Amino acid sequence: MKFTQKMVAFAALIVMIISSGCSVSRDQMAKEYDRLAALPPVPVNHCPYDQALNSLGIAVSQHYNFAHKLMKEFVGATENRREYLGFMNEIEYLVKEEKMEEPAAMAKVVKEIQENDAKIKDPKEKVWPRVVEGIVATNALAPEKKLAEAAPVAAATTRAIADCRKLKDSFRGLDATTAAKAVCAAKIIKQGTDASECLAFLTIQFQRTIKAKYYVK
Repeated sequence: MKFTQKMVAFAALIVMIISSGCSVSRDQMAKEYDRLAALPPVPVNHCPYDQALNSLGIAVSQHYNFAHKLMKEFVGATENRREYLGFMNEIEYLVKEEKMEEPAAMAKVVKEIQENDAKIKDPKEKVWPRVVEGIVATNALAPEKKLAEAAPVAAATTRAIADCRKLKDSFRGLDATTAAKAVCAAKIIKQGTDASECLAFLTIQFQRTIKAKYYVK
């Protein structure tokens, strides 16, 4: 393949990703994917100084590791399919920044990719087939089942974070025990927030990939 053909293919992909406006928002979306993908698993939280806090710590660490497992599965299906991620990021941009309805945003992005592909002669350099690979790979994760499993965990995590914040606000004193409880509570809230963000991200991704599979037919 000639160098010029590579440049045409690369330019087509860039047009697809940044054609609608500022690229900063899309960069932020990609960074969020990378941040969530890099989260490590965590050990079970224990807080021996407070039984209620201890129970919340155990529950939240379990919720976190559930979300972490789902995220790793999603990353495994998508990390080598950046065209698919660009496709999803573009839809997210149009929905959030351009205030488009999701079905219209998805149809617009599909059309743009396919129109750009029509200008590329080498089939190996076309973008849409690689987007399809990502759609198929993500749907192979059984997203409908994953969504059903994630919903109650997301709700339980939200409640646990709220309960932990109430406990943290109730602590009084400057002694070592109170300080240790505050540190534990902060860790629980951070883990719960990360778990919630993972589950929110995956919920959107799974919902969209279910809809996107109809463009593969």
